[in-house]
Order: sequence, then C-alpha cells, then structure tokens
Amino acid sequence: MIDLIFSDPELVRLRQKLLAEPVMESAAILLATPVTRTDGFRLLVREVHLPTEGDHAYRSATRVRLAPEFAMPLERRAKDKGWSVIYCHSHPRECQPVFSSVDDNTEQQFGAYMSYRSPGVPHISLLIGTGGIDARVMTTGEKIRVVEVGEEIKFACNTGEAILLEEQHNRQVLAFGEEGQQRLHRLRVGIVGLGGTGSALVYQLARLGIDSYILVDWDVIDETNLNRVYGATNGDVGLTKISVAERVIREVRPTPHISLICADVITRNVGRKLVDADIIFCSTDSHASRDQLNRISYKYMIPVFDMGVVIEKSAGMPLIYGAQASMIGPGLPCLWCMGRLNAKRIMYELMSPEQRQADPYFSNSNSVKQPAVISLTSTAASLAVTMALAAVTGIPHKGRYVYYYGADATMRPTKAQPKPNCPFCSSSVVGNGDYGDPLHEVDYES
Repeated sequence: MIDLIFSDPELVRLRQKLLAEPVMESAAILLATPVTRTDGFRLLVREVHLPTEGDHAYRSATRVRLAPEFAMPLERRAKDKGWSVIYCHSHPRECQPVFSSVDDNTEQQFGAYMSYRSPGVPHISLLIGTGGIDARVMTTGEKIRVVEVGEEIKFACNTGEAILLEEQHNRQVLAFGEEGQQRLHRLRVGIVGLGGTGSALVYQLARLGIDSYILVDWDVIDETNLNRVYGATNGDVGLTKISVAERVIREVRPTPHISLICADVITRNVGRKLVDADIIFCSTDSHASRDQLNRISYKYMIPVFDMGVVIEKSAGMPLIYGAQASMIGPGLPCLWCMGRLNAKRIMYELMSPEQRQADPYFSNSNSVKQPAVISLTSTAASLAVTMALAAVTGIPHKGRYVYYYGADATMRPTKAQPKPNCPFCSSSVVGNGDYGDPLHEVDYES
C-alpha cells in the first residue's frame, strides 16, 4: 500500500489553486519524501510547485502540459534527493474525476521516464475534480490513499477497497455513519505501552472494530499490574504485556493483524517500525519514549495521541488526581512546545544503570513507583480514544489537549501554540522522514 500524506491545509490550498479557473485544466508538481514501510511507502509531501501561465507548454479545457523549463529542475531536484514526484492536474468539469485515455498515455511516458531517472521510489499521478480526488502509481496504475493530517485526519482518497460492516457495530454506525465506521476498520494503530492505560486502549479499540495493531512494550505482568491491566489474570503473571493485549484483541476480532514488538520504543530500529501505523497512542510515562514518539509524529507525519494520569499525595494535603490526553502532529504544538517533557529526565532514562550509579547529579527518585488506579487510567484512555474518533470520523470534538481535574469533577480543553522555529515540530522538520535529526535510539543488551 502507498499513502500520499499532506499536512493540513496544503491539500485544500492545492485544490483551490487548481480549480480557480473552472473552464481550464491546471497542473502542479509536488515533491515528497518517500518512507519505506512493511507493505509499501508513505510519501510525505514536502514541496508544492504551482506554475505561472508562462510555465505551460500548452493548456486548454481538456489538456494541460507543463513546460520542460518548469518541470526539469524539479525532476532533477527529486533525483538528487531521492524524492518522489507527484504530477498533479485538474478535471474542473468533473465532480468525481476519472483518468482519461490521454492521461493513461501520458503517464506511461512520464512513469517510464521518472523510473529510469529516479529509480526505487514510486512516482504518482494525482487527479483533482470539484468533488473528489483520484491517485495512482504512474507505472502500475496501483490506487493509493491520499490523506491530509492536521487536527483532523482526512481521507481524501481511499483505495476503493470495500469493507462489509458488521452487525455488532450498528449502534456505532448511527453515531459515525457508514463511512466513519469503514475508516475505523481500515485504520492501522500503533500502541506504545500496554500497562493500565494501554490495556484500556486495546479493550476499547478492539470493540470499535479496529483490526490492525502494532503493540510495543518490553515489560511483563506482575502482581501489582493485576489491579488495572484489562484481561490480565493471576495466571498471566510473568507473561509479556503485549501477549495479554493480543489475547484481548483476538477474543473480540475474528481475523486481526497484530505485530508484537517486545522492546522499549527507544531500542534501536524499534521506533522506525511504527511508520506502518496511521495513528499512534502513547501510554507510557517515560519521557525518553514520549520524546521518541514526538519525533516520529513530525518526521513521519503520523498523529500521536499522548495520555497520562497524575496522582499526588502529600502529608497533610488532600489527594490531587487527574488525567489528560492530547493530540500532536503536523500543525499542532509538540510535547516540547506544551512543556510536557523534561530534558534532565530524558537524559537519566537514556543512561545505563552503571552511568546512573556513577553520576552524582541524578538520584534514584526517578525510578520510584507511582500510584495507579484503574478508573483514572481508563479515563485517560477514554479521553484519547474519543479524541482519535473525532479526528478520524469527524464527530464534534474541538479539544486536542484535554485535562480532567478529579477533585473539581471538571474536564477542560487547554490551548497551546507551536513555538516559532521549534527544532521538533517546525516546518523544517515536518516530513523529513529518515533524513535530518535521527531518532533517539539505544542499543540494549538482550
């Protein structure tokens, strides 16, 4: 499968430009960072190049071709960087556009030319009409998904694969509609951390009808987990948390696709495997792992839903408790911009046990077990799942950073803004893929 990913609102702007003249076909060239994954590519749109009138070789109501002087420098740039080229044009008189025989012949020539000039990556034809979009690989005609990622995850073009809705989800269809439910079925979800919060995520997502999972956790079930890990029993003590999560999914979904990764997400080559996911849930309290997912979200343009629980008990003071969930990704402030990560904590977590012992600036207080209550871990999971449902299905939900204050019995959305030139979420970072600043990775001994 190949996905073409736009950062919101780039696709909207492109459509407006190409449909501005309703009687003339228009064209543009897009350059995208290709990211390999298990089943194909994730193409991250980095540059949109719109021609002026003088940049056309010819242009009419039924045909358009860009001048070589406009196209060749961009094709050369793609070759030098190893990027994919997306040739985009409009059919302004069609609502749901259909590739014409002229398009077929042109693509055969351009596809062969670009495969020779810039081999090893797919080159795409993108067709825009007044009410829809179509996209395919130039050389093979393979249909691709077109997705716009921002506060909402908009599937502008699916592959056309039909999905039979199940009777058990008819009450959800009343809420999301058939299209919303089909989006959930198609969704590929990564979950990092399968303890109390992560297990509640799995329990809910499986019942929503999601069938594709990447589960990441290095830990095993112990007796202290049994009070909050969904599906865990006394007989599971000593089993990996991901194996218990897999069992919970298979009890609900008949034929799920589950990838199990028994490792810390900051272990070398582990985080990169999450590129197969459409969205990621972060349910770990490690700052190093959350920083890793923060990087993945913007480099690979994958929305991440971060969540957590706060329980603080001080002598002579009332208990403070709450839960939070937030969405990060292109166009949204990252965890650093929101002040949710601590550099010293990350440094500590990335140290080996020997380094921690030898460093006088770090104490063992960082490894103290924190309180955990199932109602609060479940609340955090529910906040994140509802936020994800809003982003995917379009149900009303404006909050992308929501906090539940337990003592006040209130739930409040919180606003944050991306910081200018943030090294983690600015436009210079978004869509870099495997290029640029690397992920934080550690070689752990097995």
